[in-house]
Amino acid sequence: MAPRLLHKIAVITGSSSGLGRAISLHFARHGAKVICSDLSSAARSLIPHETEIPTHELIRKEGGEALFLKANVREAKDMKELVNAAVGAWGQLDV
Repeated sequence: MAPRLLHKIAVITGSSSGLGRAISLHFARHGAKVICSDLSSAARSLIPHETEIPTHELIRKEGGEALFLKANVREAKDMKELVNAAVGAWGQLDV
């Protein structure tokens, strides 16, 4: 059985910590290619070992495909750049 999100392209905001990081990792582990986005690529967590590697790098280390793009969700131009990055890298955006 193929991974549930195989060939899907996802943009996840807030990917450097908390739910955004968890969602990014979950999507990647289920086959999605992920554009990780946050104000900084540095992982943030209250759990020290979880900050050793940025989310997009952890996805790649686990065999997935991911990119990081700095973006502020309050800025429309940043959101447009996320969409353009996904389409530019992988030809589409699904999530």
